[in-house]
Amino acid sequence: MPGLFKGVKKINNEIKEFFTWLLVCLNEDIRTIKDNNYTDLYEEYNNVKKLLIEKRNNFTYRISNDFRSKLKDILLTYKEEYSILQKYKKDIFFYNDLLGWYKDIPEDLDLFINNHQ
Repeated sequence: MPGLFKGVKKINNEIKEFFTWLLVCLNEDIRTIKDNNYTDLYEEYNNVKKLLIEKRNNFTYRISNDFRSKLKDILLTYKEEYSILQKYKKDIFFYNDLLGWYKDIPEDLDLFINNHQ
């Protein structure tokens, strides 16, 4: 059992680090939105920020050993997607689409984890 607890703690730390990285990216995008005066998006981005902070601070996931590496791959894929998205033209349409991307991540991760506990 001690090995199982260690594995749970490790994956939880990795998820927390992922949400911290995601919040850094989100904060940079919020600054850009403010600078470009995309006021229609500002409130929604701040709502997503609150959700991500809550997810980062209040979680304990139990996921089977068989799916830990898959979860790590999913987290890496999100990071790769974000780097690809940075190559797009950054206008209000881009930031509106990016908002949907940010919103989907917590729900997608919860769905994956809940299906693999």
